[in-house]
Amino acid sequence: MFSTIFDNLFVSQNIVHVGAMLCLLGFLFRNQLILRLLVLGGDCVYILYYYFAPEVPLWGAIFWSSMFTVVNVVMIWRIFMDEMQSSLPASERTKETVQRVQSP
Repeated sequence: MFSTIFDNLFVSQNIVHVGAMLCLLGFLFRNQLILRLLVLGGDCVYILYYYFAPEVPLWGAIFWSSMFTVVNVVMIWRIFMDEMQSSLPASERTKETVQRVQSP
């Protein structure tokens, strides 16, 4: 029974629902990192859907989903780096801020 449900869920026509659910689930979180990770997963699933579901891949949709993916990866990296920086002691943060202001 469960294998039938699992097999039917991941046919190419239904995988778009998995991507939409990941994006929707992401919007339920206030934490930007979790939100972006879930939306990133949804975008990756959308890219798979746009490539495999239609007879001819939807290159325009793949392009734009890829752009959203790139933006999310960059922003996830920035959030991660900000969190790493905020975990530094106050004296280290002050030094880095001064270095950033003084560097050309």
